[in-house]
Amino acid sequence: MRGNVAISMVLGLFSGEAGFWASRLKRKLLFLSIAGFLLVTAWAVGVVAVVIAIAAETDPLTATMLVAAVLAATALMLIAVMMIIDRRALRKARLRQSKRSLYATTAALTLPAIVRSKPLLSVALVAGGGLLLAKALGVGGFLSGDVEDEE
Repeated sequence: MRGNVAISMVLGLFSGEAGFWASRLKRKLLFLSIAGFLLVTAWAVGVVAVVIAIAAETDPLTATMLVAAVLAATALMLIAVMMIIDRRALRKARLRQSKRSLYATTAALTLPAIVRSKPLLSVALVAGGGLLLAKALGVGGFLSGDVEDEE
């Protein structure tokens, strides 16, 4: 009987908290949507102001084309930077995965040979193999974090 009461209390707690988080998320979504709309409007007004300022020195078509070219070049540079960052992150992830695979393969290959040759060391070997396997799988406190090299 006690278990059912505890379960219902926990479920009630979670359902109440879920409702709180849902309403908070809706409120945040509404305010961020309004803020985003206002920022886009301010950006458009700023671009129009820059076009008008440049058009005072040249003709309106040249001013519009100049602003469009600057915006396109900026967008292309941002895309290039994002591609470089993604490629670097992918390379680091592949390097981490290859290290983990190497640890697991080494542990799997050396375990049978050592157990056969030295039966007294099998307890230490199983513990060491467990640590290597934990590192390979990324499980455990200080074992899971590989040192990241900053490039």
